[in-house]
Amino acid sequence: MASAPGTITTGPVGGFAAPWSSAGRRADPFWLRVPALLRQGLRRAWASSRVIALILLAAIIVLRIEDVRPLELLRLEAFDTLQRMAPRTLASGAVAIVDVDEASLASHGQWPWSRRTIADLVGRLDAAGARAIGFDILFAEPDRLSPPAYGLHGTDLPDALRAILLSLPDTDNHLATAIEAAPVILGRAMTNDAQVATGPHSDRQTPMAVFGEDPAPFLYTYANLLPNLEVLEQAAHGLGTFTLTPEPDGLVRRVPAILRVGDSVYPSLALEMLRVATGMDYFEVHSNRQGAGVEAISVGNHRIPTDGAGRIWLRYAEPTPEIYLSAGDVLNGTVAPEAVAGKLVIVGTSATGLRDLRATPLSESVAGVEIHAQLIDSVLARDVLSQPPYALGLELCLALAAGALLILLVPRTGAGVSLVALLCAIGIVWTISVYGFFELSHLIDATLPTLAAGAVFAFLAYANYVREERKRREIRTAFGQYLSPGLVQQLEDDPDRLRLGGETRELTFLFTDLAGFTAMVEGSEPTRLVAALNAYLNGLCEIVIRHGGTIDKIVGDAVHAMFGAPVDLPDHAGRAVRCARDIDRFGQAFREGSDAQGLAFGVTRIGVNTGAVVVGNFGGARRLDYTAHGDAINMTARLEQANKLLGTRVCVAKSTVEQTVGIAFRPLGTLLLRGKKQDVEVYEPVQPGAGEDRLADYAHAFSLLSRGDPSARGAFEELAAGAPDDPVVAMHLRRILEGQVGTELGRQGE
Repeated sequence: MASAPGTITTGPVGGFAAPWSSAGRRADPFWLRVPALLRQGLRRAWASSRVIALILLAAIIVLRIEDVRPLELLRLEAFDTLQRMAPRTLASGAVAIVDVDEASLASHGQWPWSRRTIADLVGRLDAAGARAIGFDILFAEPDRLSPPAYGLHGTDLPDALRAILLSLPDTDNHLATAIEAAPVILGRAMTNDAQVATGPHSDRQTPMAVFGEDPAPFLYTYANLLPNLEVLEQAAHGLGTFTLTPEPDGLVRRVPAILRVGDSVYPSLALEMLRVATGMDYFEVHSNRQGAGVEAISVGNHRIPTDGAGRIWLRYAEPTPEIYLSAGDVLNGTVAPEAVAGKLVIVGTSATGLRDLRATPLSESVAGVEIHAQLIDSVLARDVLSQPPYALGLELCLALAAGALLILLVPRTGAGVSLVALLCAIGIVWTISVYGFFELSHLIDATLPTLAAGAVFAFLAYANYVREERKRREIRTAFGQYLSPGLVQQLEDDPDRLRLGGETRELTFLFTDLAGFTAMVEGSEPTRLVAALNAYLNGLCEIVIRHGGTIDKIVGDAVHAMFGAPVDLPDHAGRAVRCARDIDRFGQAFREGSDAQGLAFGVTRIGVNTGAVVVGNFGGARRLDYTAHGDAINMTARLEQANKLLGTRVCVAKSTVEQTVGIAFRPLGTLLLRGKKQDVEVYEPVQPGAGEDRLADYAHAFSLLSRGDPSARGAFEELAAGAPDDPVVAMHLRRILEGQVGTELGRQGE
C-alpha cells in the first residue's frame, strides 16, 4: 500500500514531552528538562530570520562602536560628499598667503634665500600692518649665505678676506632681530624618526590651561620635534607645528590643533597665529570628563570644537587665488599695504620642487600652506565643522530604529511595502545628516543607519527568498507525485494558493476499485502480480495527475483522488469526470494488454461525487496526513460499489453532473444508499464516439420508465435489440420484466 500523499512527519507538538510515560510512570521533573527546553528554544531562535537579523544589526552596532577601518572610511567619504555638495567660501577676509613662487625665485634668486632677504620680507609685512606672520617654512640650519658662515667654511680664501667675512654681521642674527620686532610665529615639524638629530633648540612651550581630563593620552604622538635655529625660536612670538595628519585614505580632513612629543604638548601653526593675533598669552584645552578625549580648544573668544584627538574638522572652500601674494612682489614693494594690513599672513612656497602638496575632499592637489590658511579663516568666520557629543548616540539610535522597523515589516509585508519603508528610513536619516551639516555645521553619520537598514533589508529579503524557495522545494517534494506538473508549478509560483489548514470546501472525489482483486491475489504468482499491479496503479496515478487531481490514498488496488484541494480548481467536477472516462479506457485496455496476461485482472470500477467536506492536515504529533473527511467521501465509495449493482464501470452522482459542462451523461436511476435518508440520482458518462447517437432514444425510454408508462418495456426492448451488450439497458429491461416500476434501483448495500 502506497504512503499517503501530503504526509508530514514532525517532532512532538510544541517540543514538550507528555508528563506521563507510556508505562504510566511520571516523566522527569520540569527542572531536569529545562536544559533541553532551552536548547530547543535556542534552535528555534536561530532558525528565525528575525533573530538572525537582530544579531546582524547588533554586530553592525558593535563594529561602529569599535570604529573599524571600513566603517570609518565609509563615514569619511559620506562627509566628503557633503563637502562637495556645497563648498564654503572664504568669509573672514583676514587671511593672506605670501607665496615664494616661480616669479619670486626669478627675481630674487634660487631657494633658499639669504636670511637677510627673509628679514626684509618680515620687515615689509610688519610695516604693512600684518597682525601675525606665520612661516610654513622650517629654518633648521644656519644660513649658508651668511658671510661668517662663508668665511668659516670657504676654501682657498685669503686670510685677510676670511677675517673680513668673519667680522661681518650674521644673517641669522639679523633675521632674529626682524622676527623679534614683528609678530612672527615660526613653524616646526614633527617626525616619527627618533634618529633625526635636532640640534639645540628652544624648550619654550606656549602655556596651556586644561579644563577636564589630561588631553595628552588622546593626542597624536610623534617621536621627535624638528625645530628652527635656537636663535630664531628665542626671538619668535610663537612656535607652532605645521605637521598635518592625513586620514587612512591619505586625504587631509582634520588639522591637529595640538600634538605631542614625549610629555610635551605643542600647538599648531594656525592655533599659535590666532593666539598671537588675539594677544593671548595662552590657549585653553577642554577635555571630556568621561574619558572621550578633547572636546574643544579656546583662543581668546574663539572656541574651536575638535575631535577626541584634538583635531579640527575643516570645512573646505575651493582654492582661492585671491588670497595669494607673491613674495617677490612684497619684497619689490609692489603689494598694496591694504592687502596685508590687519591680516594673518602665512609665508609658504609653491615653486616647483618646493611645493608641499596635499589631497583634500575637494582637490587632489592643494598647497599645505592653503590648508593652514583655510583653517584660520574658518575659525575667524566661526564656520568649523564638528561631531557633537550626541552624534554617536544619535547615529546608533537611528541605526537601531531603522533596523528594527525593517525587522518588523519585511517578514510581514510584501517586497513593495518593505522597499518603501527602507527608502523612507534612508531618506529620513540622510535628511537629518544634510540638515545637520548645512544648518548646524554638525557631522552626523548617515552611513551607519543606511548600512544597518540596508544589511537588515538585504538579509531579510534573502531569508524571504530562501523561505519561498524552501516552500517551492517542499511543494515539489510533497506534491510532485500527487499533482500535475502544471499545478505544482502554480504552487511554486504562488505558494499562498496552497492552503493546508483545516477548512470546509466543496471538492469532487474519485474512487477506483478492481473487481475480483482478492481472488486475483490468491491465484497469482507474486512477482507477476506486483509488477502488473504497479504498472496499473502507475497508469491510474498518471491519469489523475494529468487531469489536475490530487492522489489522496492508494489502498491496495484502489486509488482515492480528490479534485480542488490543496489547490483551488474552479472546474473540479468536470476534471474528475474526464479523468474517470480516461481511467475507464485505460482499465479496459490494461485488462487486454500484455501486462495483465495470465492474470484474472478485473474490471476497474469508478465512483465520482461532489460535496462539501472538511479538508486539512489530520493526524497526530508524529504523522500528519493532508486529506478530507465528510459524507461526500463515504458516498463516493458507495457509488464505486454501486457499479456492481448497475452493471456499469463509472457511476457519477447528480451533484457532480450539475457542475459539469461539455460531457454527455445518461441517467441510471435513483439509489437508496444504506444509512442515507435522501435518494441519490446517479449517471453514467458517455465515452466520446460510443453510443452518443442513441442517447436520445435512451433518454426517451428512461423518461417512460420514470413515469411508470407501460410502453417503457417496448422502448427498452428496442434498445436492447440494437445494443445487446449494453449492461444498463439490460438491467432496466430485467427490472421491468420482474415487475419493478420507476427508476428507484433499491437500497444499495443490502
